[in-house]
Amino acid sequence: MAAVPMIATDPYHEAHVASGDPRGPYKALLAALAGSDLAALEADVAASLARDGVTFGPDRSRFRVDPVPRLLTVQEWATLCAGLCQRVKALDHFVCDVYGRRRVIREGVVPAAAVSSASYFEPLLERVVHEDRRWITIAGLDVVRCPDGAFRVLEDNVRTPSGIGYALAAREAV
Repeated sequence: MAAVPMIATDPYHEAHVASGDPRGPYKALLAALAGSDLAALEADVAASLARDGVTFGPDRSRFRVDPVPRLLTVQEWATLCAGLCQRVKALDHFVCDVYGRRRVIREGVVPAAAVSSASYFEPLLERVVHEDRRWITIAGLDVVRCPDGAFRVLEDNVRTPSGIGYALAAREAV
């Protein structure tokens, strides 16, 4: 397999290190895919998604799926999973606090007007919030990998995350 040239300013390349050699988890996958027509596979996946009417966003853009899976090591997954769980737990505590004790407001962390004027703020919930339950029961966190290899969350979607439907559509297409 030919080495893929890398430039230091390039974004993080999931499958190859800077020298162009495959990253550990990708060695077997890339070997198995050697000789495959990846362009044809990508076209087949795109056609399947289009046929099923899968689009993205308010402008109904084409939803793109890379048919080659992203591989994570056990350690990468453990770190990512722990971080995402911690983030959702913190968001859940925030929601409970905003509708309950309001410490973040009293202590000046968040201005009261930022909460009361928020589009989806529901004043009636202030009467029913209890700390002994979960308020965020589903979350869709948009995660990217930065050039240094670290994962970062771009956006927290806890009202109506759409990712589950896209994951199912992608799985069906691939």
